[in-house]
Amino acid sequence: MQIGVGEFKARCLAILEELHQNGGQVFLTKRGRAIACISPVVEETESNKPLEGVQMRPDWR
Repeated sequence: MQIGVGEFKARCLAILEELHQNGGQVFLTKRGRAIACISPVVEETESNKPLEGVQMRPDWR
């Protein structure tokens, strides 16, 4: 979704809630040019951390 910064300012909380529920990205534009991208934070799950708990051998280099 692309939205102008003025409209984003007016609807900020509703847009952020929509992103939280539905995901996706919002591109903020100023005079028709994209200046920023907003996306929801992805919570880390077990599948996002494949090497957690892996221990390396002390003699490995």
